Amino acid sequence: LILTSSSSQTLKILQLDFIYKIALDGLPFKGPADATVTIAVFDDYQWLHCARLEPIFQQVLDKYPDNVKLVVKHFPLSIHKYAHKSATAALAANAQGKFWEFHSKLLKNYKVINDVKIQDIAKELGLDMEKFAKDMKSPDVKNLIARDVNNGRQIGVRGTPTIFVNGKLLKNKSLAGIFQMIEAELKKK
Repeated sequence: LILTSSSSQTLKILQLDFIYKIALDGLPFKGPADATVTIAVFDDYQWLHCARLEPIFQQVLDKYPDNVKLVVKHFPLSIHKYAHKSATAALAANAQGKFWEFHSKLLKNYKVINDVKIQDIAKELGLDMEKFAKDMKSPDVKNLIARDVNNGRQIGVRGTPTIFVNGKLLKNKSLAGIFQMIEAELKKK
């Protein structure tokens, strides 16, 4: 918003931050449930840029262990053949308490994800393969992913990674940019 005054010859620029409603119920998270700051990241498991953020988010959680919660929102892009299946697998692994481990392995292997790699990760993590296969077909898992995609579309997500801090779109995705936005949110509380 730009305000001008010809009498005082001033120009003021006001930046408005929209706060979006992001559905987080039923999704796994890292950090305290009642954290002051919630980071929601719309991710695709076959995208380099999502994989690159993984160590940055760990640094954020290490710096703010009592104040920040991280939640992954699944936004598989249609250009990635195994992105949807990967999101399904990560949520199926969550049913056995292994979401974050599966999530990390998918991102580390983003270039080579296929059906075999997904099965290999599940075996490597010691998942009950019968339960994993059943949970991969679960309507609850499919509904969570559909809800994430719809939520993302409603709030203008067009690609991944798209990050929101307490419902506000993060524009500077560097570590310094994330720290700056977290600090601003912590000062408000």
